[in-house]
Amino acid sequence: MKKESELIAKCLSLVERRGISPKEAINIVLRNLNDDLNLRRKVHAYVYEIIKRLNVIDTILKYSCKYKRTYANDYIKNLLRIAVYEIKFKNRSVKDI
Repeated sequence: MKKESELIAKCLSLVERRGISPKEAINIVLRNLNDDLNLRRKVHAYVYEIIKRLNVIDTILKYSCKYKRTYANDYIKNLLRIAVYEIKFKNRSVKDI
């Protein structure tokens, strides 16, 4: 899941920073990779599901983080969003992430 998480975080960062559509961000990030259809499907599903639940995930992060500047970097913030999504909505344990 490490490679997928990095790609998902990059896509979410592009969507947030540039204001582009998730589809365009996915195409930009996965452009140079060989056409692994399963990887593309997984990244696509995670990006859209996280964006759909972004308000809930950000609320959980807001109340869970001890320090307000814990995730100053967009990339780290998106990795935390992926972790919260997997724990809360995919019912995975922390050990599996």
